[in-house]
Amino acid sequence: MGIIPSGQRHEPPTQSGGTSASPHDPPAVPDTHAAGRPTHSSAGASSIEGASCAAGTSALGTSALSTSVAGTSVAGTSVAGTSGDPESGRSAALTSAAASGTSVVLAAGAWHTPLLLQRSGVGHPRWVGRQMTLHPGFRVLARFARPVRGWQGALQSAYTDAFEHEGITLMGLFVPTGVLGATMPGVGAEHVAAASKIDHLAMFGGIIHDAGGGSVHRGPGREPVVTYRMAPEDRAKIPRVISLLAETFFAAGAEEVFIPVLGMRGLDADAFRRTDLSRVPAARIECASQHPLGSARMGCARENSVVDPDGRVWDTQELYIADGSVLPTSLGVNPQLSIMTVATRFAWRMRDRPLPPLD
Repeated sequence: MGIIPSGQRHEPPTQSGGTSASPHDPPAVPDTHAAGRPTHSSAGASSIEGASCAAGTSALGTSALSTSVAGTSVAGTSVAGTSGDPESGRSAALTSAAASGTSVVLAAGAWHTPLLLQRSGVGHPRWVGRQMTLHPGFRVLARFARPVRGWQGALQSAYTDAFEHEGITLMGLFVPTGVLGATMPGVGAEHVAAASKIDHLAMFGGIIHDAGGGSVHRGPGREPVVTYRMAPEDRAKIPRVISLLAETFFAAGAEEVFIPVLGMRGLDADAFRRTDLSRVPAARIECASQHPLGSARMGCARENSVVDPDGRVWDTQELYIADGSVLPTSLGVNPQLSIMTVATRFAWRMRDRPLPPLD
């Protein structure tokens, strides 16, 4: 099935066109542009290492940014931003970065980045907080006659891309045994008996390369209200994901599987094959996600995106976004490397672009 060790899939892209291939290179030789204004690199901007926010505060008035992907410091000052109350969710509008001669890099993630933009009246209202993808995920447990001890070793050690053409990626995983035990079916003695066999359990998950039906809305406090409606074509893939995982476990010798249907007991191979997954109500299917993307999407025109291909918010000087919210589509794989790569590319572009002149 094309199982591949997780660290061997993507190679980071090389950078051409006269720029350095590493975000850790020393700053370029100072350059003079636009009435004597320096470039980002000559002013001391770092690429993507660490955040420049002071402890207890952040670039844009919310503590969520203190671990941002791309904190920059330009012309010897921290990035300009706003003041606000992260507990109540109130924040002032984004200040004009150009007015203070600095650049703002917003990296609050696909949930909080659109909130800051919405509260500041920045970005195309049709796209800010819209079209968010989530990679809907489903896990299947399998019980084997022999001990497996799935908690030993790397918990995400393998995946298969054999079904990418169907928009499905299968990923090895395991969760803490206390959490796993609590999810086992049954009540009382039945539950205890099922949970006592945790060392015989293996787990694999599947994610769907979804079309994007999520929206991020302002809530009553700091946290957003997130809604998601799965597209019909994505919903139709759920039985396929579960079947692939279960049948693979049976082929490996599993005695029974526990599929992500709430209230359903373990199934042996015959019982599983008699189960019509297409008729299971959506409300009974256990679904999880950890990969929100696309709520401030990148594009080539302001009419259909929030940022341009260099990460700059349209019609807003020196405001950049460098997190998963800019990725315009679902990836179908874990997004960590893609987010880091895009942030690095944006940092290179910032480094070589002159800062705007001060008025």
